[in-house]
Amino acid sequence: MKLTPLFLYRDLTGITIRQKSLQYSHRDTWKRLKALSKSGPPPEPHCYRPGDWVYVCRHRQETLEPRWKGPFLVVLMTPIVLKVDSISAWVHYTHTWPAYLFALQEEFLPQWKAELDKINPLKLKL
Repeated sequence: MKLTPLFLYRDLTGITIRQKSLQYSHRDTWKRLKALSKSGPPPEPHCYRPGDWVYVCRHRQETLEPRWKGPFLVVLMTPIVLKVDSISAWVHYTHTWPAYLFALQEEFLPQWKAELDKINPLKLKL
C-alpha cells in the first residue's frame, strides 16, 4: 500500500474548486467562440497603402460644402486607421474614399525636384 502525504488531502478541495472554475470559464469562452465562428469569415482588410490618395469624410458639413475633403496622401497605415497628410488625427478607413490619380488635378500632385548639394556630393535636396 502506497502512503499519500496529508497535504494532498487538505488541498483537494482547493483543486476541485479551481477545476470547476476552469471548467465554467472554458464553457463560457467556448460559447462565445462558437457564436463568433457562426457569424461568418473575418472582414477583409482595407486596400489602402502608403502613397495612395484618399478623400476624407467631413463630419461637420456646412451648407453647400462638399461631403468629402481632400484628396490627401496616405502616409502611414494600420489594419484599421490611416494617417493622412495635413490632418493631425488618425482617420478610420471607413471614413475614407479612394481618389483616383487620373481624376486629380495638377495642383494636388507634389512636384519633387532633386538637386545636388554644393558642399557634399553624396547629399540630395528635395
